Amino acid sequence: MSENSLKAFDLFKENPKLFALYSAGIANQARVSMHQISVDSEFQQIFATVIRYLILVELQFNETFRSQLTRLAMQEAITGENPRILLSFLPDGNLADVSEIDIKSAIVNQLTDNGPLNQLLERNVIKFTFNL
Repeated sequence: MSENSLKAFDLFKENPKLFALYSAGIANQARVSMHQISVDSEFQQIFATVIRYLILVELQFNETFRSQLTRLAMQEAITGENPRILLSFLPDGNLADVSEIDIKSAIVNQLTDNGPLNQLLERNVIKFTFNL
């Protein structure tokens, strides 16, 4: 195996035809790899854990994010696919008190259940960007 010279490296990297071929190859391999990774249940669990961690950090330190996500979480807790809090009315038409234990339980379940998190990501309600 021979060493690549810096001059050869520069010619390789700056060649438009080779760049186009390499770019197409990278895009194609990315599609193949994404499919392999996305169907891997271990990856899905790890990905959900990383996303959950980033959300938890934002919930602690970003007041705007916490406010927006609180409204979504409250809505999901009572009208989602799996309502976590049952609401009822008093005879006078006011909302019956919701117990602190019900609220705490709903919050814990929402932050540990991948379902609501996946729905928010799939609907682009929560977006993450990475800078290279």
